[in-house]
Amino acid sequence: MKVFIPPKQLYEYWIFTTMDCNLRCSYCFEESKIKDSKPSYKTEDLVGFVAVHNPYNQFGCEKAKNGVVFSGGEPLMNQDFIKDFMEKTRKDLRLEYVLQTNGTLLDETDPYILENLDFIFVSLDGPKEMHDKKRGKGTFDKIVNNVRKIKPDYKGQMAARITATVDKNFSIYDSVMALEKDFDNFHWQIETPVLHKTTKKERDAFLERYRKDLDKLADYWIDGLVEGVVKNVMPFQSIITPVKGPGLRCGAGTKLIVVDLDGQCYGCDTMVGDPRARIGNIWDGAEPGRLYAQLAMNCSGNPLTCREEIYKEKPGCMKQCVGCSEVEGKKFYCSTVYALANVINAKKDFMNGLLDSKRIKPENVLMPKIADYTEQIP
Repeated sequence: MKVFIPPKQLYEYWIFTTMDCNLRCSYCFEESKIKDSKPSYKTEDLVGFVAVHNPYNQFGCEKAKNGVVFSGGEPLMNQDFIKDFMEKTRKDLRLEYVLQTNGTLLDETDPYILENLDFIFVSLDGPKEMHDKKRGKGTFDKIVNNVRKIKPDYKGQMAARITATVDKNFSIYDSVMALEKDFDNFHWQIETPVLHKTTKKERDAFLERYRKDLDKLADYWIDGLVEGVVKNVMPFQSIITPVKGPGLRCGAGTKLIVVDLDGQCYGCDTMVGDPRARIGNIWDGAEPGRLYAQLAMNCSGNPLTCREEIYKEKPGCMKQCVGCSEVEGKKFYCSTVYALANVINAKKDFMNGLLDSKRIKPENVLMPKIADYTEQIP
């Protein structure tokens, strides 16, 4: 097997278990994918592919673990595949198992799967009315009840994963507040693509609301830390946590290997099927660096291009893919990133004072381990 392995590189494998889904969310970027589908390759082939990158065998690292993210579609619609993979890898490979789910089937999840999952990301968009509008009537209550059912016995960590839409009624602050009783970890992602769905006036209005929401949300997060209530608002923590190594924060071009249903591998989960993002397959090996080379050559989502062409006066882009090739799209996404950074920078002196006085702990302002499986900055 011909496999490119950077020195001491840990990997994150995104495994599509199916492209079928029991919801039809209005903003899902997987909406055009084939339904009623499962992996066409043998589980043993995937196990062999993942085993090649075993950090313990390669580097003798006792604690280092690669991660496997089960995604889709709705991954829990193919639980047999997940369980089979876990049974074949749990003992001999050092892996963290992660689930990205809409949460509607958590109450029907095989106990073996739940027992072995390290992290679960549940797609919830905050206030019931907003969530049900985007994901289907009655789904908010169903998902929250499922979370409450499994939470007492689940030993791993769960996070609410929110999609921030440009809808005039959306509020990231209200979304977190609606979920804060049931979750300790929060992450959100800005809706993509955005240009063909919205006008500049709508995007500008969203940015104005977003900045105000972020300010309120940061105060909520900091007040909680002072009171000893640790809520991981991961986008804030990602701004504070130093970036390690080259590449984008999401891992595209360095650690991320997305395995499609046919065994072909891509460097980004939003670019599956795009030949520019194809980095190999599970039989011949995969080279994530191929995508990084593409990103360095002015292709869609290149942060260097964004920084040079649009925001020359603002150094750095936080190593976050802007997710859009159009100039107006880049302006919008970059503005959301700088809104996030500006909120934290404005509170930097106050937070440093709290740290110096030991009223808050340093480890609580940095990214938690679960953030490794996010884009970090929305």
